[in-house]
Amino acid sequence: MKCALICIHNSVMDRQTFNVKDNLSAGTFPSYNKPLAVGYFSLDSKRNYRDDLRQLKYIHMPNYFNVHFKLDHGRKNAIKKDEHLDEKLDHILKWLIQNSKVGNWQSPHFVCFRGLLTMLLCTPFEQQEGWIILASKHGGTIFLCAKETEEKHQQRELMTDRQRQFMSWGYKFEQYMTSDKPGREPDSSQPVNEREELCVMFRTKLNSHRLLFGAEMDGVNSKTAINSCAELAQAEFIELKTSRQIETRRQDDNFRRFKLIKWWGQSFLVGIKEVICGFRDDRGIVHRLEPFEVSKLPKMAVNFWNPNVCMNFCDHFLSFVKSVVVEEDWQTVWKFEWKPHEDVIATKIVGPSEFTFLPAWFTSP
Repeated sequence: MKCALICIHNSVMDRQTFNVKDNLSAGTFPSYNKPLAVGYFSLDSKRNYRDDLRQLKYIHMPNYFNVHFKLDHGRKNAIKKDEHLDEKLDHILKWLIQNSKVGNWQSPHFVCFRGLLTMLLCTPFEQQEGWIILASKHGGTIFLCAKETEEKHQQRELMTDRQRQFMSWGYKFEQYMTSDKPGREPDSSQPVNEREELCVMFRTKLNSHRLLFGAEMDGVNSKTAINSCAELAQAEFIELKTSRQIETRRQDDNFRRFKLIKWWGQSFLVGIKEVICGFRDDRGIVHRLEPFEVSKLPKMAVNFWNPNVCMNFCDHFLSFVKSVVVEEDWQTVWKFEWKPHEDVIATKIVGPSEFTFLPAWFTSP
């Protein structure tokens, strides 16, 4: 499907506009191939790249209605991420260097992290947070990198202890629900290491766009150990979430409007079929688990968001990026900036500049 006219050319060709309202079409759900896991890497406690599955976690399923997870337990001793560390696409680029030929598959049109795509899916229904996406073309592929907005930076710097507590609770919930080996009981006595993660690389196709993206995965539901990419590609991944227990109609509406769209976007993009949510109280105690089928999430939120609009918007925006980012120059960056209720403004920034995000060690012959 061709996007409705996406850009308005200004007199200066280094600035273009993507009309958001003209690209909010429910229409037919676009073609989206089943995502295939084509690789992986781990990040250790020092955020070092590891070409292995050391951070793969296995889901441990307790009784849904008989749990008592203390999410605040050991929080003060948790090993935190460096909030000021901007890793850009560096870990994905290292994986690409080691895996320059990803099977018998054409080079992707786009390379990015799943979080960026989820952000695009949510944009048609986002009312508060804007975004900045940087794009550079190298070797026929457009690399997309999310950049923190000034508003987001200020929010992070002014984050309250309570907000930081909520973030840590999510990591602790994962510790209660996963173990290092299949069939092994989780060990929740140790401080959580929030720096470690497993990233799985997926390839797929959204209409005409070939995508390759990395996604941090919470855990896999498997009774046997997984030791290869082929086994990983057949595995059943599970997404783990926490949410405050719902007690009022307003809380229920907010849950369906704001949380389910992100849960659906994250999970649908990588083919996850089930999200398990731990409902907690204000003290951080999880008393109940509830599974959510990803395919049913849009029906639960039918009055608040539409998956067709989400996916079509993403498709149209990527077409716009293709039409704009045509020059092969890894130092030159196109900055796409969006604020709620406004259009996307694309600005060309000739490099090298502070926005250049592809490193010389990746682009050098």
